[in-house]
Amino acid sequence: MLKLEELTYLWDNWEAIKRYIESAKCCFLAFDFDGTLAPIVNDPAKASMTECIRDCFLRLQEVNCVSVAILSGRSLDDLQDRIQVPGIALAGDHGLKVQLPDGSKHYLAEKPSRNIFRSLIAEVDEAVDHIPNIQIELKEFSLTIHFRGASEKRGAELEDILGRIVESTPYRLQPGRMCWEINPDVDCDKGKAFDWIKERLTGNKSNLFQLYIGDDRTDEDVFRIMPDSGISVLVVSAEIKSRTHAEYRLNSQQDTVEFIEKLTAYLSGQTGIS
Repeated sequence: MLKLEELTYLWDNWEAIKRYIESAKCCFLAFDFDGTLAPIVNDPAKASMTECIRDCFLRLQEVNCVSVAILSGRSLDDLQDRIQVPGIALAGDHGLKVQLPDGSKHYLAEKPSRNIFRSLIAEVDEAVDHIPNIQIELKEFSLTIHFRGASEKRGAELEDILGRIVESTPYRLQPGRMCWEINPDVDCDKGKAFDWIKERLTGNKSNLFQLYIGDDRTDEDVFRIMPDSGISVLVVSAEIKSRTHAEYRLNSQQDTVEFIEKLTAYLSGQTGIS
């Protein structure tokens, strides 16, 4: 794992990326959503992808042998509403539920009981009711408790409260950017979803150029499995201070937008992909 200051700035590797693409038969491009395709906002319900990225994805649909996927902690339905680009593979709930470009939906692990989930929601609601300025984001199979609007010390308090709640349940507590996530404790994560989608969209062809860009701790599940032929990119922020499995960095979400625009323009004019 690398320290953040040891990461190579992705723009400094642009010529090498072009060489990767020129020798590739296919490209598989995958992205996180919040903090990567959409700016981080205080109210998660107001997060939106910019029109320029949506335009890029629409253009990439017309490029032969280029596949795009978006992997998010949001529910699949929520993610779909925010993307609205046909032909893109989507993974919600950190990969638990996937929609392929043909519209088919797949569960990559067994869903926990709805009764257990309802009980968990009620317990969390009651346990954190005394903490001001937090937000509970309800998803299909999981919860995210955001404390961006509260004091930072509330994060440690929430960890203690939520950790006790999930004990002896089929759920686990995971850290995120100024939030805690309560996710099903199943053998499924963004890394497994990345591989599962890639296999179905590309057939794991040789000479496959792979790219993944993300900004959060759950994106490490993808970074750690990226092969030598892949480019793993962390969108750095003041909220991420730990080491990472990523090899490259972008300095902001806007930096990411500009890179996607440049990559799209290059791929749209590239004739070497067969």
